[in-house]
Amino acid sequence: GGTGYVKVAEISGRAADDIRGELDTLRKAGARRLVLDMRGAGFGAPADGVKVAELFLKGGVVSRLSGVKYPEEVLSADPARSAWDLPMAALVDVGTAGPGEVVAAALLDSGRGDVIGQRTFGRAGFQRTVALPEGGLIVTVAKYASPKGTAIHGKGVEPSVVVELPDQGEDETDQAAAPAGDPVLDKAIEVLQQGAQKKAA
Repeated sequence: GGTGYVKVAEISGRAADDIRGELDTLRKAGARRLVLDMRGAGFGAPADGVKVAELFLKGGVVSRLSGVKYPEEVLSADPARSAWDLPMAALVDVGTAGPGEVVAAALLDSGRGDVIGQRTFGRAGFQRTVALPEGGLIVTVAKYASPKGTAIHGKGVEPSVVVELPDQGEDETDQAAAPAGDPVLDKAIEVLQQGAQKKAA
């Protein structure tokens, strides 16, 4: 129904370029809305999330990075990198961490689109390695926050549309009894279609 879908397994250094290519393909195929699925995307550097968020923003603040001994750094989007200005929604869950959380927070604070699913993991820190005589330590020296300054690290990102999933339990019997389909994706498509209907009216 004109809704494109991009699944992001992880947000690495080349993720933004890969997603840009998928967006071009979807647009040429006639997509007028987008679902960006970042559920389970728990790996990658938060800084790479800034590059992905730029694809959906026309400038403005993407994220803020600060620490006790780390002066606040404001990370802004380059309008020239924007690749999708049509309606969109992002899917997240407890497995979404780091760069995915930076993207979700940027979309929420900018009003760019709904974030749908469950609260994210809450791991968005900037880390440095401290060398020791034997081995070393990895220390979080700064933490990412949303454009409006809401903490991400240790808190997670609360979706604008929460979808409660049934507890499937741990045994195969419970899993087999779980409802079929994807209620989070279904809700995203519903939200996007409702937005299109309101715009048409």
